[in-house]
Amino acid sequence: MHYYAYVIDGVVIEIITPMTDENGDEIPVEQRYHPDFVKELVDITNVSPRPEQSWTYDGATFLPPITP
Repeated sequence: MHYYAYVIDGVVIEIITPMTDENGDEIPVEQRYHPDFVKELVDITNVSPRPEQSWTYDGATFLPPITP
């Protein structure tokens, strides 16, 4: 199952989670969203810890928000 981050200006805006069909097979993100949106996604399937909304991304590394 694949997970994706939608990142705008270096900030994770949304996490795209897997979706399955009635047989339990993953529906590819390319079949679920417009191509312009898909090309903006970052595959985070193998990133640990898995980024969450509001994390930052510099093009290589995800970091959680800094809490005061």
